[in-house]
Amino acid sequence: MFDGQFRQVVPMTGDKMALHVGTELRKEDYRIVAKPETKTITRTGEGGRKYQEEVTLNTLFAEKDTVIPKGPKAGETRTTTQKLGRTIRKEFGANSKEYKWWEKNQTFYGEDENYLALTNLPEYSIVVSRHPIDIMRMSDFSWAGITSCHREGGEYQKCVPGEVAAQGGVAYVVKTSDLEDVGDLQGEEVFADPDRDIDGIAPIARHRLRRFDNDQDKDATGAEGYSLLVPDMTTYGKKVRKFYDALRDWSYESQVGKAFEEGANPS
Repeated sequence: MFDGQFRQVVPMTGDKMALHVGTELRKEDYRIVAKPETKTITRTGEGGRKYQEEVTLNTLFAEKDTVIPKGPKAGETRTTTQKLGRTIRKEFGANSKEYKWWEKNQTFYGEDENYLALTNLPEYSIVVSRHPIDIMRMSDFSWAGITSCHREGGEYQKCVPGEVAAQGGVAYVVKTSDLEDVGDLQGEEVFADPDRDIDGIAPIARHRLRRFDNDQDKDATGAEGYSLLVPDMTTYGKKVRKFYDALRDWSYESQVGKAFEEGANPS
């Protein structure tokens, strides 16, 4: 569910990959722009019935300003424009999951205002982590309004090393705009710690992800034994709407094929 990484970014709503691609392109100073055209297209409805619908189809481009380094126009700003798909291929690679996602979804994001998912940041996102430091610090954010009995000096501080050893997880709500200042999401530390003069993201709220192991039953594919990460019901810090719902859905979608089959109700 972590794709071999320590941390994943999960949007509160919408397409996780759209948030990822849009964020990474903005880090490289690209602007995504749309050139719209209204067209009538044929769709297929229930029972195979064909019908026509007028839609706005956008051709999406990526623009980037660069300063001419030398020559007669040295110092002037030049704007380069190319189709968004070409930019995604250039920045992520032809065989990347990002480019494969774009090839599959470019028609959808070209319709109406769907492309805004690439350009308009949601206010909040979730950073889901299994990094030992993030788990160890789950209640180390009293300065940000997040604390519990696992805090330093708390009643259950002694249990924190056990939580790390159990290889569970933790999920933090952050401002999406703050993610653009993170150089490497898989780095040693991405969250701020004023006590140690470490710069980073200030979390707003958090949930624990508890690990459950079952070595007696087969998973949904028939393999022996499985482990699950299940969100705890308690939110610490600010009450952020849809936090638990988004985390629960991500947990379910990332673990389909283990204890439950696709189509099961995650609630």
